[in-house]
Amino acid sequence: MFSKLPALFAAHGVNEGDWLALSIELAKAHVPGFKVHNPAGRKTEWGVADKAEFHCDVDSKSAELDLSVVESIKQVIRLAAWKDKAKPMTMAALEKHYYEAEPRWIQIVKDARAYESIVSTN
Repeated sequence: MFSKLPALFAAHGVNEGDWLALSIELAKAHVPGFKVHNPAGRKTEWGVADKAEFHCDVDSKSAELDLSVVESIKQVIRLAAWKDKAKPMTMAALEKHYYEAEPRWIQIVKDARAYESIVSTN
């Protein structure tokens, strides 16, 4: 029986003798709570900075034209900066990105834009 252990390690892609890794791999294979499922749908290409930039652009457009968030999103996705990135997405997905933007990242983007405007005028 012990002679088959190396084959068990190999079958699960674990270095021989790494019992912890083997136990985790066995749990993933046989215990429902340990199985890792990839989420449904397309992988997102938007990071925290992208969401914050998008949020700031939507807020700027909303303040500039006195529009709702949805109407502002429709305006923003026409901008060159967002055209390609937003093209394959639904309005619901874009709204989700807007509302998921983290406040601290939104503030970072606002600060960076303020700094950029000060530096570019000098």
